[in-house]
Amino acid sequence: MKKKFLAIALCLVILMTPLATVGAYADTSADAGYTVVDKTYTVTTADGLLAVTALINGGNNDYNITLAADIDLAGKTWTPIGTTNRPYKGVFNGANFTIKNLTCIIENTDEGVSSKGVYVSLIGKANEGCAVKNLKITGFNLQGVEFVSVIIGETAQANADDAESKVLVENVHVRETTVVGLNGDDNGKATSGGIRNSYTGAMIGKAGANKTEVNGCSVVATLTGDCRVAGLIGGESVSSSVKTASITVKNCVIAGNYAQTGAASGGVSAILGYHSTIPMTVTNCVSLAELVVKNASKGTKGAIAFDINKLTLTLDHCVVTGAPLGKLTNTTTGTVILSNLFIYKDGETAEKLSPLDKGFVASADVAETSKLTLNDTETLWSEAMLPVINKQSDMIAKAEEIFKNNTFITEAIFEEIVGHVHDYTIELAEAAFLKSAATCTEAAVYYKSCSCGGFDESITFTHGEPAGHKLSDKWTNNDTEHWHVCTVCLEEKSDVGTHTYGDWKVTREPTTKREGERAKACTVCGHEITEKLEKLVVTEAPAATNEGSSNGEDSGCGGSVLGFGAVALISLGACALCMKKKED
Repeated sequence: MKKKFLAIALCLVILMTPLATVGAYADTSADAGYTVVDKTYTVTTADGLLAVTALINGGNNDYNITLAADIDLAGKTWTPIGTTNRPYKGVFNGANFTIKNLTCIIENTDEGVSSKGVYVSLIGKANEGCAVKNLKITGFNLQGVEFVSVIIGETAQANADDAESKVLVENVHVRETTVVGLNGDDNGKATSGGIRNSYTGAMIGKAGANKTEVNGCSVVATLTGDCRVAGLIGGESVSSSVKTASITVKNCVIAGNYAQTGAASGGVSAILGYHSTIPMTVTNCVSLAELVVKNASKGTKGAIAFDINKLTLTLDHCVVTGAPLGKLTNTTTGTVILSNLFIYKDGETAEKLSPLDKGFVASADVAETSKLTLNDTETLWSEAMLPVINKQSDMIAKAEEIFKNNTFITEAIFEEIVGHVHDYTIELAEAAFLKSAATCTEAAVYYKSCSCGGFDESITFTHGEPAGHKLSDKWTNNDTEHWHVCTVCLEEKSDVGTHTYGDWKVTREPTTKREGERAKACTVCGHEITEKLEKLVVTEAPAATNEGSSNGEDSGCGGSVLGFGAVALISLGACALCMKKKED
């Protein structure tokens, strides 16, 4: 009996086990907005992303996240992924989907300022090993006190050198987003317990990781902050004891409006805000951002960085609007290498600028002996000269060269950022662009077109050969010459010659009452000329003689009478004969 009972119990356990599994899986099914396999959450809804965030912040901070659909966070209360105690170290793969309408606002209060670790961003704090990639962002509205950024608020710093580990942001594109970093009162001083360094950025607020890399990203946003503001990284703060620390930015384009609004010292940049001691490399980047500082006497601005201390910097193949660097100090320490760096000043006439010109460095504390390497040649800062681009079309051409065949910054992305600028260089000999068809002596003329299909009526090119004359088979002539004329232009003449006439031919005989006419034709073209013939002239008969007349009278009259009589007799006889035949 016991054996039978155990067998039944075992069967029940076996039967119930898959049901329990199904029940557990249901919590992570498509109905929940996410699934999890091999430590990867695949998210399909906004609620699914919120649920996954709670799980990661609760302890699963090494799990990956992959989007499988666009996520709309409108109306949702957002808590960033990764906390001070549990920095996120997984891979967030957007799979080229979009997250939109994320709103996260923390007021500027004493509590807010003093509350470190209150991040306002997609990912709050990221540990080394964290990567955010293949993601599109639009419609974010962020406001916070410190570490305010679209993607990562702050990166954690490792205690020891790690040559392999880094924080990576790659192929991330931000649009139509507003970020506000509020830290301090109206005078720029920290409120109770607060820190004035707001670290406001589009990709990363504060870079503290040993290695930070931003690759293939684009930003069009509006950022304001009290102190350290930048389109990519608000600022960095890495211990000088970490010898392998570095920041790498490559293949990025930054546009939009960025402003440092605090009254105290600080600054604004397109790429990196405050840059201290660690090496930074910027390659293949274009900055078109508009930079503004509230207090020009204290704040500085620079497209690459607004404040550089103990400068260690490598720039290669970059185009920046305005001064690349803000403030330079301790230039005798570190290394500066500049290659193919162009300053874009639309509409200005300068062709070159010295690095110490305010067009390059806003405020420089440079020793007379300080040197940099410019295009592979070591030179003094005071003697170096940098090229200036004055036209938007030239800037675009340089950008196309920089991003040629780039995997992340495509032609479409760059055009979306700068707006379409017509470049009428394409020569298509098609009907849509025809200005005038080929003539007998001129080739066809076409309008040069743009990649968008538009054309400018003042920019043309010729194509092909002239059509050539088409001479008529028929002769054209006048009174003296004949020729063949072009049936197209009606002007070109060929085979011109004088008429060669044949013999005269009478076309109408003259009489005593009217003139006659004769004509002769050209034996080549048939052209005919005519000539009149005079009327015939009547001459009088000679006088008659009276020979044979006995009485001397004119016999002509008598002869006529006899003649008429004979005719009358013959006519009467003919009539009688006809009547007799009729009676018979």
